[in-house]
Amino acid sequence: MTPSTPTVAASAIVAVLVQVYAGATLRGLYADGAHYAVQLAAHGAIPEHLARSTSQAVVQWPVVAAMHLGMQTPHNVALVFSLVTNLLPGLIILLCLPALPAEERHFFIFPVFVYFAGTLSAQFASVSEGLVATSYFWLLLCLITFGPLTTLRMVLIAVLAIGILDLGEQTLLLGPVLFASCAIRWWGESHLLPRIILALAAVCAFAATLIGAYFVFEPVSVADRNTFISQFLRLRWLYDPLQGFNLPCILGMLALAVLTMARPGRQRRAVWTFAVISISLALSALWLDWLMAPSTQFAARYNAALMSVPLAALLLYARVRKPVADAITAAPRGIIAILGLAVSLWHVGASWQWTAFLTHFSNVLRSQDGIVAWESVIAPPVSHQAALSRRMLWPWTNPDLSLVVLPRSCVNSVIANPANAGWMPYDPASVATMPVIQGVTYTYLLPSDRESAACFVM
Repeated sequence: MTPSTPTVAASAIVAVLVQVYAGATLRGLYADGAHYAVQLAAHGAIPEHLARSTSQAVVQWPVVAAMHLGMQTPHNVALVFSLVTNLLPGLIILLCLPALPAEERHFFIFPVFVYFAGTLSAQFASVSEGLVATSYFWLLLCLITFGPLTTLRMVLIAVLAIGILDLGEQTLLLGPVLFASCAIRWWGESHLLPRIILALAAVCAFAATLIGAYFVFEPVSVADRNTFISQFLRLRWLYDPLQGFNLPCILGMLALAVLTMARPGRQRRAVWTFAVISISLALSALWLDWLMAPSTQFAARYNAALMSVPLAALLLYARVRKPVADAITAAPRGIIAILGLAVSLWHVGASWQWTAFLTHFSNVLRSQDGIVAWESVIAPPVSHQAALSRRMLWPWTNPDLSLVVLPRSCVNSVIANPANAGWMPYDPASVATMPVIQGVTYTYLLPSDRESAACFVM
């Protein structure tokens, strides 16, 4: 490693550890996460999305394995799901480091910058498969581009290349980069077997590009695609008028600006200036609600994939143009390390706020029986809790969250969705529509004097 690479790697490890903490706070239940956790507890599977079956499988397999080992209650399944979705993107990025030869580990700044500036600007919505898919892409790119093609590396390339066929819609943009990487490496290989493996990977990359294009232009849900495009063009990934700013995204853009503008001889000053600004803003987010906007993180769920395209292309160019590589790696990598630390600090604060919301949500569930109106969660007298609940609300998942947030088998209360919440997978007023989960009994529609007896019978 070059002198500053260990610092960047250490910052990445800290960021991953912070995401383990985030997962332990059940932050993976934000957005659609609560619904996914309930479906895993009920059916042992995530609702299938044809365009993302690989990234879904990467997330789903560890949870299913934990269920087979005894983690089967809804609360435990939700905890494992939360840990997996928060941990995997960063863990896969860290695997890029050993995939790089020791003399070329300065190129680790490319995938780790995408993780800090892109993935962690959407990690609050860890349920998004795109976060895992982007890390998956970087690991495969590093395996193809760098290092000798040993038997183990070729096996990994072949397996991962087949997986990109259903990795996600972003392969429309990422597939051509992988194809170019295979082509560049193919011309430099003289042995038959490596060429066969690279040709297989190139075919998979080409096919994945076509499959990604199909699901972009013929999506599983036209409404979801149009909503994403609308939010992206309106910069909702940066600012939500009802919530505030996506601070990790802002810090990522600021870091990129400093990296490209810092002049030789003034790099130390640039690093310290960026450190003061970024750490101060991250600390300010602990008290300023408008710097803690979860909805912007969901809208930024494809930012990491989008920024990966030019950065990966630049990596391939720098790999064969040493002056370009020297110019890039001469940039003050301390800025990247500080970016990781500042964004991780923001995520610590975000996890604290999510914990406060879940504590309030759980207290409401414990204090009442039956179907509880959403207004009970956002009711006075504690105005801060009401404002926090409104920011953490996902329109249609309150019943799901009610089933997994508490370690209980007797469900005597369910918080309803707000009026006009849109699509709802089940109606709490009809137990027949609720998910069937082994060991869980729904008693919230029974008189209080019959609840205990109903649970005892089960």
